[in-house]
Amino acid sequence: METPWSLQGFYGKIGYGDKMKSLYDFTYDQMGDMALEQGWKKFRAHQIFQWLYRKRAVSIDDMSDLSKDTRETLKQQFSLTPLKLRDKQVASDGTTKYLFALEDGSLIESVLMQFDYGKSICVTSQVGCNMACAFCASGLTKKKRNLTSGEMVAQVLYVQRDLDKQEDRLSHIVVMGTGEPFDNYEHVMNFLSTVNHDRGLGIGARHITISTCGVVPKIYEFAKEHTQYNLAISLHAPNNELRDRLMPVNRAYPLEELMEAIQYYARENNRRLTFEYILLRGVNDQKEHVAQLAKLLKGLNAYVNLIPYNAVDENGFQDQYVLQSFGTSELGGKIMAEGKNLEADIITMSSYYIDSAQQKNDMFDKLTFPTPTLKTYSDYDTPLTALEGAMIVNTSVLKEKQLPVPSSLKELANPKYKGLISIPDIKASSTGWLLVQALLDTYGEEDGKEILTAILDNVGPHLESSGSGPLKKVRSGEVGIAFGLRHQALADKEKGLPIDCIDPIEGNYSLTESIAVVKKENVNKTAMAMARCIMENGRRDILYTYPTALYEGEQVEKKYASKYPRVFKRALSVELLEEHQAFFEGCRK
Repeated sequence: METPWSLQGFYGKIGYGDKMKSLYDFTYDQMGDMALEQGWKKFRAHQIFQWLYRKRAVSIDDMSDLSKDTRETLKQQFSLTPLKLRDKQVASDGTTKYLFALEDGSLIESVLMQFDYGKSICVTSQVGCNMACAFCASGLTKKKRNLTSGEMVAQVLYVQRDLDKQEDRLSHIVVMGTGEPFDNYEHVMNFLSTVNHDRGLGIGARHITISTCGVVPKIYEFAKEHTQYNLAISLHAPNNELRDRLMPVNRAYPLEELMEAIQYYARENNRRLTFEYILLRGVNDQKEHVAQLAKLLKGLNAYVNLIPYNAVDENGFQDQYVLQSFGTSELGGKIMAEGKNLEADIITMSSYYIDSAQQKNDMFDKLTFPTPTLKTYSDYDTPLTALEGAMIVNTSVLKEKQLPVPSSLKELANPKYKGLISIPDIKASSTGWLLVQALLDTYGEEDGKEILTAILDNVGPHLESSGSGPLKKVRSGEVGIAFGLRHQALADKEKGLPIDCIDPIEGNYSLTESIAVVKKENVNKTAMAMARCIMENGRRDILYTYPTALYEGEQVEKKYASKYPRVFKRALSVELLEEHQAFFEGCRK
């Protein structure tokens, strides 16, 4: 929470000494107070804020609607360039590393990451780190100083300006770079206030994550803020003895105290937590550690993020686990082409691809653990999720346009919806397959082609290359109707967004995603055990996000049940998908 302050006191807190202060250090409210102390009207602060974050000014002289005297005053007292780019590296998957030099010569790194849900930046909060986690490269350099809120803001702005060139934007922020954010609490919270503010960068609170190694007093303080920011805990060990060795912070705040603080946070905020757990071969990856971790986190609304270890020679740990993420088509192509030669020991992906790859390559081992599914599956894979298709509508948009809410996919062919519909391209997203199958099974190929052709004409430029793309457009109000995944629409509706889920009368078709173990001569002995652990222990949290019962004993609330559940009339395969992709292309004008 912000408190009254003076310019003198504020400058003392940010620790600049005699160096030029940055305009980026001011939150919106602090900017207003600064304007008043300068003898300006508070509206002047609003103008400056707009120039910084909406117009992305790179110079005070760019602020053309400010008087010359006002700009001169700003230039005499404040800077706008607290960092400079030293190096930039772009990986094949689009991940981009930025090496920045601060005004005192210190070097920091920021990372831009590409995901199907958007673009995320990992922000550094300190120069060096005093936490000394045994496996962490950042801990090899002791903390030199805290970053100011302005230096963190500047990281985000630099990357956003890069994205501006592509007419793209950051959607997520994680404070997870070098440093312990809760060891720099005030500056981090001021930074987040700026990037979250609707007159700043406007990044939603639920798209912002703070990661801490467990500074207990600050977890309590953060809990009392009642923000909507996400909290991630760097756990990495399920018992005190091991955590003491890996993370010295545990000696100050042992697991009992940490979990008590987390329980308090959970009661105060009712927010899902993330626990980060890095996999160190022979150290924290044994069966007893799995049991201890499950017991430690029992009852919490949380999920565990397993992180592959990138070996740092100085630390002496070895990497064993490689986690790779691919799009469905890319991974499907790999398993069809490579078979048993696939680098991975375990895969999770669309069940139909697993079935097709097994038929072609005989590449998966028979599962050695029980899989009490409600429906019959093969002996080499077992389902993790079921994804149902549905129509998603923005009720505000349709009300504004005075258009009725459709009850069928066929209605989307009506010209009155032209320009207001977004659907996924079946060539890029299997979500689009659910739409195509519903039309073909209900209306047949001839009538289905006529309907889909008309729908695609109405879609126009809103044909998306990802399953989540149409949902994003209907959320923003760019379109009024989308076809997407049912559980995502229900989640948005529960959040209070003007979103509703419409089960089309043609049916809610679904695709499952399964887990399978690759058949190898020298297979990792823990692969089958890990697959079992994911299935048995991960399903609870998975069911929370994807509320469709797949196993005996699972129950979901009635509100999550679709009205018209359907199954594909033909067995799913890569060949059938390719056939329907060709059908889809034939419907495009």
